[in-house]
Parts: sequence; structure tokens; C-alpha cells
Amino acid sequence: MINFSEIEVDLKKLILEKQHTQYIKLFYSSFQQASTTEDINNLLVLLFQLEIEYKIYKLSDSTHQYKSFLLLIKRIICELLSQGVIPHQEYLHLYNIFSHFDFDKDQNITNLLTYFKKDIKTISWDNENIFIENNIIFLLEILNGNKKEALIQYTRNILLTNIHLGQRGLHCQFINMFSSSTDDFTIDVVLKSINFYLDSKIYFHLTINKKKSLFAWGYELLINSTKFTKNLQTKSLYPQLKSIIDILIQKNEVEELMSIEFFTMISQMTIYQKHEESEKFNTEITYQCGEAYQKFSMQNNLIQAQKYNNEKKKIAFIFERLVAHSPFKVVFSLLKQLQKEKHFREHYELEVYSLNYFLPIVNTKEIEKSLTDIGVKVIYPVSTYLELDNYSHRIERALKIRNCMIQNKVDIVIACFNSYDILNFLFASRTAPIQIFWSHNDGHYDVPGIDKRISHFYQSQSKFDFEIFTMPADIERYNPKVNMAKVKKIRESYPKECFVLGSIGRLIKIESDEYLETVAKIMEQNPNTIFLACGSGNQEKIKEKIKELNITDRFYFTGHIDAHIYAHIIDLYLDPFPLGGGEALMEYRGKGKPWVSLIKDTWLEENLNINFENEYLNNNINYLLKSLYSEEDLKLLRTRHYLINENKTARFYQDISAVQTIEEYISITSRLINDKVLCEKLMEEYLFCMKNSSQMTFLDLIQK
Repeated sequence: MINFSEIEVDLKKLILEKQHTQYIKLFYSSFQQASTTEDINNLLVLLFQLEIEYKIYKLSDSTHQYKSFLLLIKRIICELLSQGVIPHQEYLHLYNIFSHFDFDKDQNITNLLTYFKKDIKTISWDNENIFIENNIIFLLEILNGNKKEALIQYTRNILLTNIHLGQRGLHCQFINMFSSSTDDFTIDVVLKSINFYLDSKIYFHLTINKKKSLFAWGYELLINSTKFTKNLQTKSLYPQLKSIIDILIQKNEVEELMSIEFFTMISQMTIYQKHEESEKFNTEITYQCGEAYQKFSMQNNLIQAQKYNNEKKKIAFIFERLVAHSPFKVVFSLLKQLQKEKHFREHYELEVYSLNYFLPIVNTKEIEKSLTDIGVKVIYPVSTYLELDNYSHRIERALKIRNCMIQNKVDIVIACFNSYDILNFLFASRTAPIQIFWSHNDGHYDVPGIDKRISHFYQSQSKFDFEIFTMPADIERYNPKVNMAKVKKIRESYPKECFVLGSIGRLIKIESDEYLETVAKIMEQNPNTIFLACGSGNQEKIKEKIKELNITDRFYFTGHIDAHIYAHIIDLYLDPFPLGGGEALMEYRGKGKPWVSLIKDTWLEENLNINFENEYLNNNINYLLKSLYSEEDLKLLRTRHYLINENKTARFYQDISAVQTIEEYISITSRLINDKVLCEKLMEEYLFCMKNSSQMTFLDLIQK
């Protein structure tokens, strides 16, 4: 009987002592002694674990011995297959080892491949056997010396299978694990496999369920996986996706259109770094799909929303799902404030709708309770999450949500997200008498049926007119109490005598050569600085760039963090560009700490006409600036002001740290790094302006 614990100890000892030949010999003899399938499985698992960690197969001093060892494994597995034994999917990890060596083709294996490749074509897309046979085919290709093409074919076969086969999530988990540990499983393999099916000559011959499988697996690999998430190369899918969407619009195939529109949006818009890209997408995809949904609603004579005689006007805020992301936090602050106002409660009733797009990442019940505790009703028009129900009819889902809102006699619907297929359908088919889009990040969003656009910050990049309203100051949200002992402990994990620069948010926002080069120049001028990249996302491209810039040893990736904790750790927030920080920056600023932003657009040049004769400006801003800067500094820093027209009266919101050139960005950053008093003065002015802002309120906006 094989003692696996003892073998594992001996193998690790040989590895640490660099006795690689002895390591291979011990494994070889252990496999020879294996008398049962269970023994072989256990030895293979041990082999995978050790090789993933130590990669002995790559060492040149053991190449010949290792290849002989693999020939033994190859013979054992072929014998198991000939006996009808179904190999575990973990056997696929052999790819990492076998692909490192060259093997001659084996006729027996070739014959088996011919059989399975023919048989798999007869299996239904939703039969568990299709996964089993796909694994066997890939394993045989590995043993037969085929490499990357076998990996691409394996991926292609996965893409058309029912993503819900077997126990929920196990196939997804394994494939994510396998791709993470396999160097050859690259973004190119995934994109090449998806693009294969997006060829119109192939795509339109697939069944609707296989098409939905393609998009479900595409979402799983390109959005949910840690290895490929938000990779910029995913943009290569856009031309073929757009081509299919155009054809579906012409054919009026609304059900299929909704599936592909969602995948296109989630795979493309989440990786855009320029406003021009978002604008192009909204023009070419979102609005065109919206027109198709509008046409569908007219052709099918859908019940139309009408003006209701509700005792109180009913306002419905809709979200893609209920999670504590930035847009929800902003909206919740507003709802909490509105519910405190007697006049509002007497005339309006609030509801929050969740469309249940994704599985929640936090306890939805806690979020629901936070809403009901302040008197806001929470409604789920559909009970299942789309990830659990990828093959349901999207149009039926959209109609169910729409009918629910019409039956509830919603007077005003306010969308707190944008560009999702079902939301586009709700707007285009007219779900409420008044339909409002609240922009939290994308001022370019446009579909038929939007009556008004609103935001709590200025949409300077947008071609649309937005009505801007003041968000009530919510100190509890922007500067909640945190465990300062935890802050101190985390801070102590970084170099002590240093100034901490950083940003918080999705890593794709800092995946900009221009931004990283700017950070590198700042760090070069200020050797006492480090940079914290706080947030989740793909790190590989950023790591390549910072290595080139020679700042790797001073650049830290924190992963997903508590933004409020790290806002106390970062000394100066360097707002990414071209995509700026969103709610994370607002939360940072709420701590009374300095930041620097780059605002590069013609809107500023056209609208910034600062009048220093204005009494308020003269008494507050001009005085502050002249007391802090020399005339030369003032010319360099060029303070910027946002001007707002409200009832033809010029009012302003001041943002000293917003600059227009990279030279200014570097200059003011270096100044702030070395002048603590200046940081404090600037933030005093910022907090003063925030508290004394006189913009339009949400209630003013709704009553207009």
C-alpha cells in the first residue's frame, strides 16, 4: 500500500535539496507500484500540486529523465482509457507538463481521438457527457503531442455547452483554475475561440441555446475570471459583435438581440478608457438596439404607461442589482435625506427596483433592510438572477419587469445605471410617464424614451444637457468611523519614512501609459514616495509598464480593499486619466485630504471665465490664492472653476486641484508632497465650498 504522506515529504525534500533526478525516480517508482485507479489519481494530484509550485519539468538538468517518466504516465492513462475508466478533469493539468516536451504521435491514441471526435458531435449541448468527452479528447491530444491547437479546440467545445451542467459552478471553477495555472491558456486563445463562432457563416447556424451558451461562457471567461477580466485585447471582438447586432436588428430578432447586446456591452464598455469610445458605443450599439425595442413594442401593441392619479407621486429608482457599489451608495444618501423631509413624504412615495442581473456579492437582505428602515419599498419584479437562468427568455423577463412597474402605477422612473439590454427596453417601450436617466459615470448613454438627464456632478464630456443637482452632505457615508488601529497596522506594512501616493478603483483606470509615465516622473522627482494601486482587475499590463519605468519596487497592488480604510493610508490621491476616479475619489476627498485631477477638455476653455472682481470670489478664493502662491506659481497652477448657470445667475464650484496639463499635474503634485500646510489650506477651502454650495436640489429638479 502506498503511503502518500510519506512520499510527499520525501519528494519535497528532494526538491529543496535540488536532487531533481532522484525526485523523478521516486515518482517513477511510485507510479509503477500503483495498483488501483485511486492510487494513480492521488499520485497525479500530487504531481500537479508540486509541478504548479516548483515546475521541475522546466529544469534542463532533468529533461531526459522527465520525458521517460511522462512516457510511463502516458502508457498508464491509455491502459485506463482502454478499460473504460473515465479520467478526472484534473488530468488536464498534464498539459502544462506534456506541452513542454515533444512526443511522437501514437496510432492507438489517434484512433481513439477519431472515435471521440465523431461521437461528441452526436451529444446534445446540455448533456453532461459532452464535458466528459471534451476532457477525454483534450487529454488524448495532450498525450499525442498536440499543443496550442488542441487548447483552442478544447475552449471552442466548452463555449457551446450548457454552462449550468453538473453541480453549479464546478466546471467554471475548474476552467478558471486550469487557465490560471496554464501559461498557454492566454487571452488570445479565448478571443480566438469566441471569434470563431462570431463569424456570421457559423454564428447564424447555431441554435439559440448554443448562442446563449457562447455569451454565458464569454462572460464567465472575460469578466468573471481573474486572469482575463477587463483585458484591453477584448476590444477585438467588437467588429464581429456589431456586425451580428446589425443583422439581428434588420431581422427584428429581439430575443437574440438582447442576449448579444448585453454581452457586447459588458465585454466592451467595461474596458473603455476614453469618452470617445463610450460615445461611439452608445451611438452604434445602444441607441440602435433601443430603436429595435421601440419598434417591437409598437408592433406588439404593448400596454402604454399613462398619467396616473396617485395620491402621492410614485418615484421608482431602478438598479441592475442590489449591491453596495458606488451608485447605490450615492442614491441611498439621497433617499435617506429625502425621507427626512416632511414636504417630500407628503407628496412623494419612493420605491427601489432590482432587475437581478447578477448574483449579489454581499448580503442583499442587509441592503434591502437599510432601504425599508428609512421607509423605501423594495421590489423584485423577477426572482431569479440571470446568472442562474442564462437560458430564460430575456424578452419575457423584460416584459415581466415592465408590466410590474406599470401595474404599480409608477409616475417617474429613474435609472441609476445605463446601457443594459433590459433597461434599454424599459426606456424605449415607455414604462413610465416620466423617464429619467441619472448618470453616475456615462454621460453619453442614449436610447429612445429618455425624457430628462440628471447628475450630481458635471458631465463636461457629454453632448447632452444634464440638470445638475446638489447631493446632501452625508458625512456618515463619505467619512465614516473606521478602526484606526487597523489603519495603523496596514500603514506599518509599507515603508515607514515615505509619502504614500495612490488611487482607488478598478485597475483598468490606471492601465494608461500616459498616467503611469506621469506617476513615474513624480516618483523620480520625489524619491520618498511609494504608490498604492488599490482595487481589483488585470495587473499584467500595468506590471509590464511599471517594470519598463523602473518603479516596480515602489509600486504596490493591494487587491480589493476597504476604500475608507485606505483613504486614511494614502497621503495624496493621484486621480487616473483619461478616466477619472468616481465615487472612490469623492469618498477620499470626504476625509479632508488632498488630490490632483487632470481635466483635459474644451468645455473648460469655453466656460471658465473667472471674474475676480466678484465680491465672493475676491473675499474667499482670490485671498486664499494670493496668500499661498507667488504670481509665478499662480500662472503655473492656473486655478480652475466650474461655472453653473442657475436662473441666469452665475454660481460656481471651486476645484483648485483640477489642472489642464500633465506639466501642471506633476508640478502641483510635487508641491503638495512637500507642503503639508498647503494641503490643509486647500482642503479647508474645498470643504467650505461643498458645505456652502447653492446648486439645484433633487426636489427642485423633480418639481420642475
